[in-house]
Amino acid sequence: MRLITDPRAALAAASLLALAGCGGSGSKSAEEIAAERCEAVAAARFDNTTTTVTQTAAGSFMPPTGTAIADVPAFCRVQATLKPSTDSNIKVELWLPQEKWNGRFLGLGNGGFGGALDYRALAAGLKRGYAVAHTDMGTAPSTGLDGTPLIGHPEKWLDWGHRSTHLMTTLSKSLLQTYYQQAPKKSYFSGCSSGGGQGLHEAQRYPEDYDGIVVGAPGHNRLGTHQSILWTFAATQRDEASYISPATYKALNASIKSACDGADGLVDGIISRPDLCKPDLSSLTAGQAEAMRKIYADPTHAVTGAQIFPGLLPGYEVIFPNDPPSPTQQVWFNGIFNWVFGESWDWRSFDFGADVDAMQTKLGGIVNATDPDLSAFRARGGKMIAYQGLADDIVAPGEIARYVDAVKDRLGERDSFLRLFNAPGMGHCQSGDAPNIFGNNDLEANTISPDDPERDALAAVQAWVEEGRVPTQLIATQFQGNDSKAAKLRDRPLCVYPQVAQYKGSGDPNAASSFSCVNP
Repeated sequence: MRLITDPRAALAAASLLALAGCGGSGSKSAEEIAAERCEAVAAARFDNTTTTVTQTAAGSFMPPTGTAIADVPAFCRVQATLKPSTDSNIKVELWLPQEKWNGRFLGLGNGGFGGALDYRALAAGLKRGYAVAHTDMGTAPSTGLDGTPLIGHPEKWLDWGHRSTHLMTTLSKSLLQTYYQQAPKKSYFSGCSSGGGQGLHEAQRYPEDYDGIVVGAPGHNRLGTHQSILWTFAATQRDEASYISPATYKALNASIKSACDGADGLVDGIISRPDLCKPDLSSLTAGQAEAMRKIYADPTHAVTGAQIFPGLLPGYEVIFPNDPPSPTQQVWFNGIFNWVFGESWDWRSFDFGADVDAMQTKLGGIVNATDPDLSAFRARGGKMIAYQGLADDIVAPGEIARYVDAVKDRLGERDSFLRLFNAPGMGHCQSGDAPNIFGNNDLEANTISPDDPERDALAAVQAWVEEGRVPTQLIATQFQGNDSKAAKLRDRPLCVYPQVAQYKGSGDPNAASSFSCVNP
């Protein structure tokens, strides 16, 4: 996307910036200068792009849906619609802080099939001083869990895959330059789930976009992720013999936790070493036990035997808990299959050989971000922090570990620019009965110290890029009821993969200082 060379628009923008003080005038108030800079942004023109630009006063911000967001600093709000194809309709918002800009740009990731903007995340980034942008990925009216509206829309598949994120970034940087009359000193991206996949697409396809990237539970192997979910679902739903009720799941999970909790040297309600856990399935029927073995096993290609995706880890058996499964539970993995096989596709017909190949042929090149060659990103000094909850039952924890291992195999090393932190007991992005807040996923959630590189993933990657502070651990915190405004329960260090946190044998088990990072 390029700026249109319209002399009248260029002259208008230059005049407005001169009036705003960029040309030496010091007679105007801060509010007047900010408003005129916003007008300069509004005067900019881009191919296939329309914008609405407004100066927004400090105070409460009311998003289109949901509740008001309090204490939002004054900012220039850019609402953009991008149409890189005749079937594209990408929404982007860029929020430019009027004062106390930290000199940096922050791009935010989405979840699931996108389709909406996250105004709370935009506000959280703004409060931390970033010029911050988010996109709906061009997938509306799809929602996070339902991608079926995109059946028959290949241009929107491309927008969801990677185009919308890149265009959000290039547009935002251009407008930021107009507003501040300088480029950001550094640019960062943070996202989890599909947002993690967006971050890996950026590093692989557009390595110049960002200096530092935080990716959580990444859906970078998007096809494998959905095929893995189907594999897990089908294991217990194909027939009555394999069906496992929620009550049976709960009892199985409790028995496995009881048996495996102490494998790491500390009984604390967290299975920190699921790799050492050998689940006892003797309480199940033969059909149920076989279904669970499939869930723990790697989904494999029916013809070649190649691994499609890692299996789920033992001790986290809360899988499809509805009894019977609700239609919406199936819809949230159906969408991408419908794109390939049509609206009438039935999960029972899926062939883990020929159908896997068909999906790869039609979608793999645009939605997967599995290329381990990050040499261009590394060469420009890019740094990446990845994190993964070991209790994740949506994105199996082994997939990001497999990817970082592949990067090492390809480039000969990884730790100089890519580090993975596993979070025992944490679910998808941020959940679970375990320490699960470290600036991940929800920028608002980290109320302890959002600028501490040991306690905040975004601060950690920023310190790595700008100060050369290599992250050796992240400290995750657990709050009562997973509410960051409630009482703090415990801290736990997250270690650089493949290291694990080990209790020292003495000291407060709820304090991070009582653990060491060791090789497993």
